[in-house]
Amino acid sequence: QVLNEQGKYKEAIPIAQVVIDDLTYPNPEKPLITQGISNFKLGQYQPAQNLFSKALKIQRDNCLANTYLGRCYYEKKQYKQAAESLDQAASFCQKMQFDEPQYYSGLAYYQLGEKEKATHRLEQLIKLYPQGQYSDKSKILLRVSGEICGALRPVYITCSSFRRRPGSIASFYRSICGVGAESRYKKE
Repeated sequence: QVLNEQGKYKEAIPIAQVVIDDLTYPNPEKPLITQGISNFKLGQYQPAQNLFSKALKIQRDNCLANTYLGRCYYEKKQYKQAAESLDQAASFCQKMQFDEPQYYSGLAYYQLGEKEKATHRLEQLIKLYPQGQYSDKSKILLRVSGEICGALRPVYITCSSFRRRPGSIASFYRSICGVGAESRYKKE
């Protein structure tokens, strides 16, 4: 886990594997999750998904395993499975004040064209986690999608403010407003 926190994902994988292979380790889901996060951060979504699934067979209500399983589905553009998994994760993560599954659930619903559900998830995130990591991003997305005050209010964001990859805010703009729409916005 320490190596993951330091961004040393390749180095973390074999160490986590040693712990996974140790049949006497008291919490076998933890090294599965650690190795899964390493794979996820390296963009290896299928191996990560398999590890999170194994961890969930051991501890079904694990917040991180559920969240990252949903994120794997999201990154693989399997938005229906992502939304389902992230909704479940959101319920497990609420007591930990972890807002990531709520945010990505909202994004998954937008990708599915279910704007009402997406809006609900993002509004709920803002209400439950006003100081959370994804609260400000959720407010921006709601404004851009025209859901706050019932009309599109210009929000100023530049493409360069966000990474261009699936799941980024720029990608979200393209899905809601059309290709290139994010270039109309500048940072507030």
